[in-house]
Parts: sequence; structure tokens; C-alpha cells
Amino acid sequence: MQYCFFTNGGAGAVEMSLKLARIATGGRWYISTVGAFHGKSMGAISMGGKSTYRTPYIPMVQQVQHVQYGVAEDIRKAIENLQAVGEKVAGVILEPIQGEAGVIIPPDGYLTEVRKICDETGVALIFDEIQTGMGRTGTMWRYEYEGVTPKKVMAMENEMYYIIRKRRNLCR
Repeated sequence: MQYCFFTNGGAGAVEMSLKLARIATGGRWYISTVGAFHGKSMGAISMGGKSTYRTPYIPMVQQVQHVQYGVAEDIRKAIENLQAVGEKVAGVILEPIQGEAGVIIPPDGYLTEVRKICDETGVALIFDEIQTGMGRTGTMWRYEYEGVTPKKVMAMENEMYYIIRKRRNLCR
């Protein structure tokens, strides 16, 4: 990762990543996954894929398409369908391992395939590493397990502070 930005929590990191994806791509649509949890701010909860969090706030922020987690082809189809009708997709946001959904680990190669799809279609890839980052899964970031680099990564600020004090070299 070349750059870092700091926020006061996970939902703020999600919100900023969504904004940066829009600025970078000019797109307005997002692809997220069923079962996802990205926070409780309005934008973050709109990306989430759990009805228990979403229902009280309907209508949500529009322009979000939810697909099955762990099925890269569903992401490809969603992007292609939106582009076929003239819509531009800003980003794909997903958790490298779904936490709130029950610690769902995707099939090997999933993150690599999603990275490839995003590169081919000009869509930003956002990994929500709030629950899986900071060494919790064996590597500093879960995406490193597959050797994939996203455009945006999110992690909570209090943990970032600790790591920066210890390593002083979080951003490479």
C-alpha cells in the first residue's frame, strides 16, 4: 500500500473509501456481498448485506448491488449488467473474511479473481479489513494471503496507532 488515511473508526473508513472510489472512477454504483457488515453509518450500512441492520433504515443509500459472497462470477455479472445499461460502477467492497456473517472464509482464489475482474472493468476494489487486519489471520492484512493488492484498505484507527508506533513503516 502506498498511502494511508486515518479516521476515528471503521464506519468512517468505509465512508471515505466509498468517496475515494467515486472520485477515482467516476462511478456511482457499488457491488457488495450478502452477509457483509461494513458499519452503522448510513453509507456503510447501505453496503452491508444483513437485513437485521438495514431494515430499520430503509430506504438505504441507492446504487448498491448485493451478490453472493465467495462467488467471483456473481461480481463479474453484476458489473457487466450495470455497464450494459449505461451505469458506471465505482467499487467492489468486501471483507476478505466475513466476520459478522459467521467467519466465512471464501474459496482460495476468490480475492485474486475479484482483483482481476476489477482490473478488467475499471472498478476500484475495497477490502474492509476492520475485523481481519492487523495480523489477526496470519498476515498483516488478509488480502496478502492471496498476494492481492486492493485500491483501498480499511482498519480502525486505535489499532493503526499501535502498529505505527511499533513499526513506523505501515505504509510501503
